[in-house]
Amino acid sequence: MKNENLANKDLYYKTKDLYVASLLFCLGVKLQKAEKTDGILFFYFNDKEDCDDVMSDFYNRKIKIEPLKFIESIKIAKGFIYNY
Repeated sequence: MKNENLANKDLYYKTKDLYVASLLFCLGVKLQKAEKTDGILFFYFNDKEDCDDVMSDFYNRKIKIEPLKFIESIKIAKGFIYNY
């Protein structure tokens, strides 16, 4: 997923937050790309509008996920950060 050019990055949900990326992984949102810029790893996910809806539900405490699946997703996100 490194070095892929995205035609229009505005179509993707972009985050550098470990837990937001983990939540999206956990909910099965497809990761389009991970890209390091100025020493910071950014995650780009498909379906920006859906991700915006997920984040709205998250901040309104409407998201319910399996704790062990979320922990596994955190490990995946950390793997990208530490192995990039």
